[in-house]
Amino acid sequence: MKAILLFCAILFATALSAQRYSSNKEKFVKELSKSFPIESFQHFLKKEFAPFVISSDFSNNEFERLVKRCNYLHDGNFSGADIMALIHIAIDQKKSVFPSSFVSKWHNLFDNKVDGQSMDVIHDFIVFSLNFFGEFSFYSENNHKWVYHGSTPYWVVHKTGPQVHISSTNLKCFVYQSGPVD
Repeated sequence: MKAILLFCAILFATALSAQRYSSNKEKFVKELSKSFPIESFQHFLKKEFAPFVISSDFSNNEFERLVKRCNYLHDGNFSGADIMALIHIAIDQKKSVFPSSFVSKWHNLFDNKVDGQSMDVIHDFIVFSLNFFGEFSFYSENNHKWVYHGSTPYWVVHKTGPQVHISSTNLKCFVYQSGPVD
């Protein structure tokens, strides 16, 4: 009898830890709020994410995919920053002017990276995507970033990995400086 109770307790605990985030939109927002008490993220959740995720602009399929990915990152012991970035990416993809085919290809690339790639590769793709979809930046370093303005990006997949191609665009380099400049 004790063995059966122990087995049931283990099964219940496993089920609880298997999915950290709820597939209910309101509960999902509350769980994110509890998981990440960072003030700027709280403001983002309340002012941008909650109204957007509950609206009809964010379909149930898109929401389910986001929950699944957040749970994957959680279960894979990714950093909270990666989960928060994934939330921002989901909003930026919907609010920005990216073609649906470009975003759809991004989802395919993300799924391919999840299948068999290291945590570092997935993390780097998330960081790149956060900058690209949020700030139109395709390269960023400590003190500068390159952004594009205008034109339509598209994916080209090589043996070495995916690349974003953009033609007939304006490139800008932003340099962040602190202190006097020589």
